[in-house]
Amino acid sequence: MAVSEPIAAEPAARRLASPARAAKGELADCYAEVAEQLEHCNNSPAADTFQLLARRLRSHLHNLGPAPADDDAAPLPESPADEIFLRSHYLMTPYHAVELALTMEQQTHHALLNHLNLDEAALRRTPVGHDYLAEQTRHFEGLRSLLAQMPAPPAGWDEDPDPPRMDE
Repeated sequence: MAVSEPIAAEPAARRLASPARAAKGELADCYAEVAEQLEHCNNSPAADTFQLLARRLRSHLHNLGPAPADDDAAPLPESPADEIFLRSHYLMTPYHAVELALTMEQQTHHALLNHLNLDEAALRRTPVGHDYLAEQTRHFEGLRSLLAQMPAPPAGWDEDPDPPRMDE
């Protein structure tokens, strides 16, 4: 007797839990760290936005439920937080912060599926996979909604009329 595709995909959906939670936790910590750095650059609007993003991502993690104790899937080979640090700018706006978070979280989601060799369509047909993907969709829609509420940055947003100087 052949095993149906949804039943065969269920262990794969469970394998996604630990690496997904690890990557999302790392991103939440990264957002908090970038917020602290931007606060030191006197960019409170972007810092506050990154703090909001960290809280939203931790709430999203909570909504995903606990990770299975027996999951031994390998984490992503590259940290998604590295790109956040590389793409952050001390004059970035709240719009940039949310845009960056949405881009990086979507890339991380797809990287996890590719890393674990998981098919999203097959996952959607399993109870665990369906719940995970539904929560992921709600989270992305929330970020898109937040981005739509923010004004686009003006041209020249990264020009600093008083750039930092180094004393010799």
